[in-house]
Amino acid sequence: MNILIIAYLVSAFVSFESAFFVYRLNRLSKLNRIYTAFAGSNTVYSIIMIQFLLSPDEHACLFWYRMFTLAACVFLTLGVRYFMELAGIKALTRNRLFLAAFYALPVLVALPTITFWPVITGFVRMPWGWGIVVKNSGWTLLFYSCMMGSNIACTALAIRWRFTSKTWRDKKMAGIIILSSLAGTLGLVHLFFPTAYSEATGALVTHLYYVFCFIVLVFGIRFAIKKYGLMTIAPENPASELFEGMREALFVINTRGKIIFLNEPARSLTRHSGIETKTGTIFTLFASPVILKHEIDELIHSRELKRPIILAASGNAGCIVLETSLHGVKNEIGELIGLIMIVPKADGIPGLQEQHNLSPREIELLLLLSSGLSSKEIAQECEITLMTAKTHIHNIYRKTGLKNRVELSNLLNKHL
Repeated sequence: MNILIIAYLVSAFVSFESAFFVYRLNRLSKLNRIYTAFAGSNTVYSIIMIQFLLSPDEHACLFWYRMFTLAACVFLTLGVRYFMELAGIKALTRNRLFLAAFYALPVLVALPTITFWPVITGFVRMPWGWGIVVKNSGWTLLFYSCMMGSNIACTALAIRWRFTSKTWRDKKMAGIIILSSLAGTLGLVHLFFPTAYSEATGALVTHLYYVFCFIVLVFGIRFAIKKYGLMTIAPENPASELFEGMREALFVINTRGKIIFLNEPARSLTRHSGIETKTGTIFTLFASPVILKHEIDELIHSRELKRPIILAASGNAGCIVLETSLHGVKNEIGELIGLIMIVPKADGIPGLQEQHNLSPREIELLLLLSSGLSSKEIAQECEITLMTAKTHIHNIYRKTGLKNRVELSNLLNKHL
């Protein structure tokens, strides 16, 4: 069987599977949708190339030549757009004039190319199918340079994302994607150098080399998405209307604690606490976030939480005690991709504080004590000395008249 046909069939299958897999992970994510279009366009390109190779005559070759030239331009343009979104260049990706010019440029380059005469002189029958006789012209060089430039831009954007990423997870993903985009760039290097083989053999090797490099490009990104969870939870969806109607504060966060969506009560709470939601994480909302981090880790490892977490708010909202409930958000393959946090005020705490004349700091330590932290852990979490922590704990027991943590937990539960 024709090895080149098999290679393009493999390319079409890998690209289609990657597009379908990423789309199913999160249909509402713009990033996922753009990647789906990007990988899907390579599927179309591969199928068109098969039709070109199997063309019955030169007239059919010309038709399929025009189709795969357009498909190649679409594929590379969508690739650059995907990497722009990945790198977070919102000033460009949200500018309609820029996007219009961005999509128009490859069309302007492709239109003269598909008229046949600026780039190729004809077609030739090879043992494995039809080939193209390329013309050495300025337009050929411009077309090749445009294709190469698109891939170089993808690599540069991936490198930029790597250096601007703040977490090891993003840096790991960026590393894989940089290698994948480099493969795509290397796949086009042959355009600028004549082959050292005989005409038929060289053309076959060139086709196989190109297919291999772009399979690595598409599948490498898909691998990073699968391994490290490269996906987003889109806040612009119908569920936001339901969340906005809730009277209690609600946050949607990713597994690293970054706030992705919050309703109006949650925005009011963050404003009162002095939190910048665009750059901050949910952990800055709480005076002692170590317990919350532990509970999120439990959810990531598929362990269900038995009860809400009682935590004191930080900043200007330090006198507020919050009862936090966590609910995992999973994709179709069972991976945790985010969390929904419902954060109502614990209304009974002020009464407990007033009844036993407890200070805000003593309330904070009481919550940590009831969560099972040791005196040393409490001192580290509150950034105080061990002696100060023990003094606060002694005062809590003295004021409440209780003797151990179990009694403290029971007292706390009575006031929730």
